Amino acid sequence: MTTRKNSILAAAFFIVFMALLAGCNNAFGVFHEIQTEKPQEGTDTFYEVNVKAIVEDASNYYAAMAKVFYRPTSGNAGDIWKLLKVNGTENYFCSGIAADSSGNIYVASSAATDGRLNGVYMTADQGSTWSDLITTADPIATKIVDALFMANDTLFACAHTLDINDNQFYGLYYYDSGSKAFVLAGSNLNDMKNEAIVNVQWDGSRSEYWAISHAKAFKGTAGSMAADTTSGTPVSDSDRSLQGLYIDSNNAVRISTYDDYLFTLSPGGSAWTSAAISEDGDQSSSIHLGAMIEVTGPSTETQPRLVIANSYSPYGYFEYKLDGSGNAIKGSSGFLAGGSSIYNSTVNYKPVITYYLSKDAKTLFIGLAACNTEAYGLYSTSFSATDDAWSGWTAE
Repeated sequence: MTTRKNSILAAAFFIVFMALLAGCNNAFGVFHEIQTEKPQEGTDTFYEVNVKAIVEDASNYYAAMAKVFYRPTSGNAGDIWKLLKVNGTENYFCSGIAADSSGNIYVASSAATDGRLNGVYMTADQGSTWSDLITTADPIATKIVDALFMANDTLFACAHTLDINDNQFYGLYYYDSGSKAFVLAGSNLNDMKNEAIVNVQWDGSRSEYWAISHAKAFKGTAGSMAADTTSGTPVSDSDRSLQGLYIDSNNAVRISTYDDYLFTLSPGGSAWTSAAISEDGDQSSSIHLGAMIEVTGPSTETQPRLVIANSYSPYGYFEYKLDGSGNAIKGSSGFLAGGSSIYNSTVNYKPVITYYLSKDAKTLFIGLAACNTEAYGLYSTSFSATDDAWSGWTAE
């Protein structure tokens, strides 16, 4: 990098990710090994883009890319998604989005040119009016915001600064409603060199928050979070980095890693356990785990499943029974996809960035890095009680 402006662009985590991927234009045909498969047609909004987060309020779903787009929750896949103006303007870069249980939507708006923060805006009326949570004295007012997270109706922000050598120093902050400012989530979650926080979750059984960077896990109450010291806690090494964090319906803490392990800390447990995630149950160097979500299947399935991304070619995801019984199931054979042909022509061959399960638990969205694919970055599948089945992936 030869200019300060370019170094700031390079350092903003999601700005870099989107800039490198969103403009790609490779062919789906590279992966077109099954000639009967045909890519679906969705809206141009999600064609060859990367969808990094999905949320909803009482009226709409919102999908975050470089900007935010929305459609009514009463609509269907394939309906037109409209551009959301944030604080009255379309000229912004979405650095993060989150929603609370009351239906308030939060958007971190940054300057599209250099990543500097415009504000963290909140709307309670689908974008008609906005209020800015940031004041000039706020600790993150002069930082580059990388992501927003919502856990137990507490808003968190990962943000960073740069030194003269372009090293990135990250911190995790939470919005304190009393002081009306973002406050450090823990004294040790500040000035973390090149160590961004990638997820935050709430653990109701322990009444504490969990967060992960790619290097380690953190836990504790807001303002007092610190590195996890539980026996067997996953930490990074030459082969391992932490990729996904999820608290399941049994209140077990789950962490997925780049070297194909799912770590689990059971409620009341005193040590972490781990299991390889693959179709044969063996650890594989070609499986790099990522984002996770829990989904319930048809009535014939007695166990919910974790849907776990594979961030290595051919990408896609696995389904894994919540109780750990049996081996992982490739997405093409799972109950979400609607068959291997649909799976291979939609979500396979593209890295999974995020999932979102609707509030009524009937629609699951999957956000993908869809550059270079001649395909789409957002798909959904819906559960029909009449059919007792998920519909299969459909392009949005």
